Amino acid sequence: MLELTKRLLEAAEGGEPVVLASVLEAGPRSVAPGSRMLISPGGERMGTLGDADLDAAVCAYAMGAFARHAAETVYVAETAPAGASEGAAQGLSLTPRVVADATSVYLEVVE
Repeated sequence: MLELTKRLLEAAEGGEPVVLASVLEAGPRSVAPGSRMLISPGGERMGTLGDADLDAAVCAYAMGAFARHAAETVYVAETAPAGASEGAAQGLSLTPRVVADATSVYLEVVE
């Protein structure tokens, strides 16, 4: 956790930007709220959200967050709801639209 914090501070102080992904609500997945992962523009990850499929889907979605300079909550569904776009991986889809009983993840670009 200390390395994750150091990398986050480095980004905030003008280093290479990262996306900070934090689990808000576990929904049906076995993940802990508060779990965090950093994603670099090159796709490298530090930390985990607690589920390999979720990590992969969030990492794929996060690539678009850099261009949007985003701070957003996304909802993870097992199947693609209408409007789901980037981040579909391992049968998961991420959407900014609220999905009932879904895992929710907050994403923020730190630069």
